[in-house]
Amino acid sequence: MANEQFGFKVIVRIETDDGDLTLKYPDFEIHFDSEFTDEPTPSETTIDIYNLKDSTRNMIKVGQAIHLQAGFGDDIGDITNAKIKYIHPPVRDGGDQMFEIVCYEGEDLSKDEREFTDDTPESANEIQVTFAAGVNARYVLDTLARRAGIPLEIVSLKDNKVFNEPYSASGTPISALEEVASEAKSKLFYRRGKLMVRDIHQDEGFDEQFKLSSATGLLDSPQREEDDDWQGYSIRSILNHRMATASIISLSSRYVGGDFRIKSGSHTFDGTNPETNAEIE
Repeated sequence: MANEQFGFKVIVRIETDDGDLTLKYPDFEIHFDSEFTDEPTPSETTIDIYNLKDSTRNMIKVGQAIHLQAGFGDDIGDITNAKIKYIHPPVRDGGDQMFEIVCYEGEDLSKDEREFTDDTPESANEIQVTFAAGVNARYVLDTLARRAGIPLEIVSLKDNKVFNEPYSASGTPISALEEVASEAKSKLFYRRGKLMVRDIHQDEGFDEQFKLSSATGLLDSPQREEDDDWQGYSIRSILNHRMATASIISLSSRYVGGDFRIKSGSHTFDGTNPETNAEIE
């Protein structure tokens, strides 16, 4: 528990059938790895808890809501609010017993096998929807989400495109929504458990904004990253719960500086090093 001297804390709260179960580091040894991305797939979090009593462990079940917070001193904030997807049997880790929980933030819509069609439905898996010429992207997104029963927050669209010809939606709900978002030059993604569409480069007024330098937690010099679809930098910082998809960073380092947005990343704690790693652009 090397981080006690720095005031690092972790709080895990699970909504069990018997009421809320709260476990805290450093009272319990708790490790975690929590991802966040700009993709329309739920982010995965793995939480390892050590040396739980059998009676406590048996309270934890698949499908329960789980909340993970972390930070230093009084500055503690959300890492994830998710649902338990898997529970692995306890295993020995040295002289300790480790219990692993895997949870997902948001609903995994990739498993939704329904499809949109503009023809008469031939099965219960088909959702009929048609759009006349002249509708815009916001209207199409709102209608598709409503017809599929998917909670969707349309924050902003870079281009609220007007379809000058009748528009036909096809494919699964998530693929159809992603296609329209792309037509509007915007992104469909999960942020802190909410599925949203937005122009990720536009300041909506609620994105976290903060300065990052060696004095405020930057651990290494930013590294240049690029591939066919993306270019930017990878950064490594002391854990900062404010970092999430679309958060704005004013970066100051010896060789790289300026304002950037977070694309994806992870919050991790291995029992020794609480860190946030992120890709920024």
